[in-house]
Amino acid sequence: MPAPGRPSLFVLAALAVLTAGAVALSLATSPPVAEQQLYVGAGATAGVGSFVMSLTNTVTTRAALPGRPPQVQRSSVRFVYQAPDRIDETLTNANGRAVEIICIGNSRWERAAGGHWVRIPGGATGAVSTCQSAVDTVVLVPANAAANGTPVVRHGQTSNATYTYGLAPADLAAVFRILFGVPATAVASHAFAATVDKEYVVSQLFHAAAGDQTDDIGVRYSELGTAPAVTPPPSA
Repeated sequence: MPAPGRPSLFVLAALAVLTAGAVALSLATSPPVAEQQLYVGAGATAGVGSFVMSLTNTVTTRAALPGRPPQVQRSSVRFVYQAPDRIDETLTNANGRAVEIICIGNSRWERAAGGHWVRIPGGATGAVSTCQSAVDTVVLVPANAAANGTPVVRHGQTSNATYTYGLAPADLAAVFRILFGVPATAVASHAFAATVDKEYVVSQLFHAAAGDQTDDIGVRYSELGTAPAVTPPPSA
């Protein structure tokens, strides 16, 4: 019989087995290290509260005749984002024409480069504002895609690494619909990557190919947490 106040060897052995089992279960159910690092970086960027996000879209069309150069078209969009529902968006098309849109709550204004601001009729009021919906379904889509990446492979050092990743079918369909404007069935191949610098995702790449075209969307984040204030235009 064990001395009073001292647990038996049977009890100690049982506790050791339970502890080892709990550790094994935790290791088995937690995401791999690369996935955790990417998730933390993507979550930090999405949740920082404000940032500038610059997207460059490059569409390359292979020439129909051998020896001819491919046709390349580029467009870009720049978002200044402030949580929860403020966006200043500047879209520059392949011809170099720019349009700026300011979206705050349910209020929106638009102007061509150098032109006058025009108020756009507001969306329906509700629990989620028009601009909050735009944040959720457009602005945060790239970062949220990385936050849902699986499987994930890390390339480089932990403090400044690039991560390639896949997506589950539902997340993949959303990326193709929102970023590329096509259904998943239209894409023959794709590749996604994100770069994490210290604790933030600072850039991303989305690549898709189908038929004679490839589409590359580059995303860069800057002024994390220090982006300029998004305010109504002076004439509003």
